[in-house]
Amino acid sequence: MNRFVDKIVNMSKRGDFSYIRESMEAYWKNKDDHPWDRIYKALAQEMGEQEDESFSERVMLVREAVFCSLDMTSLSLALDVGANEILSIMTNETEWKDGRREARSHCASLLKKRIEAGKIEYIVEVGLEKDDFEYLIPEVREARIAKFKKAKPTLDSDNVDLAPLRKSRYGRQLLRSLNIVESSLDADDERVERLVETYEHQLLELELSDTIDILPDNRTQQVTLNGVPVDTGNERPSKRIKKSQSPEADQDISSQEELTGYVAENLREIEYAGELQALDGIGPVMESKLKQCGYDSFVTIAHAQVEELAEKIHGVGPTRAQELIEGARRLLDGGGKGDGG
Repeated sequence: MNRFVDKIVNMSKRGDFSYIRESMEAYWKNKDDHPWDRIYKALAQEMGEQEDESFSERVMLVREAVFCSLDMTSLSLALDVGANEILSIMTNETEWKDGRREARSHCASLLKKRIEAGKIEYIVEVGLEKDDFEYLIPEVREARIAKFKKAKPTLDSDNVDLAPLRKSRYGRQLLRSLNIVESSLDADDERVERLVETYEHQLLELELSDTIDILPDNRTQQVTLNGVPVDTGNERPSKRIKKSQSPEADQDISSQEELTGYVAENLREIEYAGELQALDGIGPVMESKLKQCGYDSFVTIAHAQVEELAEKIHGVGPTRAQELIEGARRLLDGGGKGDGG
């Protein structure tokens, strides 16, 4: 039995999880050669026979072997369930396919409960997608937004406590973007106003984009240069794309070479026409807000007043408004891409 444990530990240390997976699959064919149902009993017998550090390493390597071989690498840190419990669920089934499915289903259920409780510290969305748990990603994102919302910086005292923001992933991203490394700021610090404005703007962007995410998946849908999905009706995805110009100028751009040329040729036209996305930092959400308030091009922003823009656009304070106006004016002056912060 100890030889089997040693073999699994060594394979895990080498990262040879394909061998370990094959051993798991073979459990139902020969339980004596692949005693997965008894591996933790063997580890328990080793307790006290080895150095604590050596024993802990062996336990961690066996845990890693179990999670990785069941394609749940992303859950090894995120869950506090024991690998022996997972093995028990797996080996209670009559074949590998059912055992794997039940073990993964149990872990997904536990993860869902942790997400609902807001315990998302060790959850990595990329890992969930790789392990085929991508259906849980929207719930993780919703929990992150809720945590970010609770971390709103307040001005109720002489200091602005930044600890809640540092406990939130979006909060840490916000502080990094503003180059704020302190754990708190004095209420009269000039950076506080920018922090609160940027927080409100980022929260609004997150909430709106989260709403957009529940719509049908458009990740592979054709879009215009402004990021607007092309309405193809009942056409199949393989239909050739047509350039949206006058009938006289309409031409086939189905090939990658022609499409690339078309994009390069028309980017200039977009800037010249005063499109909002010619300003740096203007995404689809901010563009929509600006247009709803009557700012349909950077030309109108260039002629706006700071107080007017800050008052009309929710989530845009005086500092951000000033940046947008200055960027728009640089574009009007022919200064190239406008820096909207």
